[in-house]
Amino acid sequence: MTTAGGGGATGGRPPTPARADAHPDEPHPDEAHPDEAHPDEAHPDEAHPDEAHPDQPRAPAAGPHAPGSDRATDDVPGPDRDGSRAAPPATGVAIAWPDADGPEARLRWAREGGPRYASWGSRVVAHLLDTAVLGAVTYLTLPVQPVAAPTPAPFFGPADGTAGPAGWTDSPWVVLTVAVLALMQAYVGSTPGKLVLGIAVVRDSDGRPVGLGRTVVRWFAHLLDAIVYVGYLRPAWHPERRTFADSLLSTVVVPRADARTPGWWTGGRARAGVAAAAVGCVAAAVFQLGPATFSSSGTWTSDCMVPGTAGSAGPAAGGSVVVEHGAGSVVRWGVTRRQVERDGWVEVRWERTGAVAAPGAYRLEVARPDGTGARTFQVDVLAAAADGSAELENRGAPIEDFWVEDASVVARFSPTTFEDLGDAWEWTLTSDAGGVVTGPCRGTAERWPA
Repeated sequence: MTTAGGGGATGGRPPTPARADAHPDEPHPDEAHPDEAHPDEAHPDEAHPDEAHPDQPRAPAAGPHAPGSDRATDDVPGPDRDGSRAAPPATGVAIAWPDADGPEARLRWAREGGPRYASWGSRVVAHLLDTAVLGAVTYLTLPVQPVAAPTPAPFFGPADGTAGPAGWTDSPWVVLTVAVLALMQAYVGSTPGKLVLGIAVVRDSDGRPVGLGRTVVRWFAHLLDAIVYVGYLRPAWHPERRTFADSLLSTVVVPRADARTPGWWTGGRARAGVAAAAVGCVAAAVFQLGPATFSSSGTWTSDCMVPGTAGSAGPAAGGSVVVEHGAGSVVRWGVTRRQVERDGWVEVRWERTGAVAAPGAYRLEVARPDGTGARTFQVDVLAAAADGSAELENRGAPIEDFWVEDASVVARFSPTTFEDLGDAWEWTLTSDAGGVVTGPCRGTAERWPA
């Protein structure tokens, strides 16, 4: 058996078997005189056995930086002895790299097995926690409720904006909270809810937070996800757990351990941020889901009388406008807020002193306090009988319903009919029965009475 000087690529040397013709007193080749050069320590001018014959194939060198290796760092496993590639690290991505912004680091994040992806359930829970934070701030800072709070995912909340006379933009604290959540996701990768769930929104090319510009565009891109909510459900089956907005903006949601965390958001600062987010999210969720007490609602009535007709048998004696609304209060964890609901209907009455409604035209004119937005509605009484039956005709659509009560004529409208007039508007009632015009009878209707 012939052995080559240099001992092979492993650096170890197997024991050399004794030769049959060797003299007992003759030193073994591997136990030569210390002054004699070892084959592995040949003179620099002498060729190394591995370099003596360029035409001979060279033994493969070991190590992750060997020629032909596609590995960018030492901690990535190389090919096994059978030629197969070892599995990537369980965490997917290392955080501390010598050149975290270099092209090799970016390529490695995308190539070496790729990152893990956050589950659809964790994204939903994070959204609910962020919504609880925004809802609690909205309730605590706006004195009139209910007000629809902003939502981390647009078009996922109430479509009609606010249910009361105010909007969340009326509170600078709510606006500030929205700005903080946007900045956190842009530069840390996580809102408070995502910090609690341990997930982050990052670029799919290098695992970095996406920045403010892409965060804002991605927020609006959720319009695609809102189409019958298919986009919001898409992460449940998509291999990379992406919504349509994620695919459009080249973003993914990954565990924070796999995200390339900014250098200023590490160690104690990151732990303190996660702890603060957990406290805030839990407190907001408890506040929002806790017990609440609501007061009763009622109606707001404005009426008038035509001078000189009270107690007399004239064609008309006055009228009224009744606005049904909910006005009360709500108490949540000892914090009381005024509770105002939308109108239920608007009812108009032309009141008479006689026993039977007189045939004729009964008109309602409405306008804003400054006179703008004026329009007229009319109900015609064609015939009326003592038993309360009557024949009426609606000439002022959209009147939902109209009827006769004794000598009074009643018309009911949807609250949306007068919504464009604002929270308070002027009304005028007149009647023309048998050629006798009575009125005007005036008043002010309020949607949100003080």
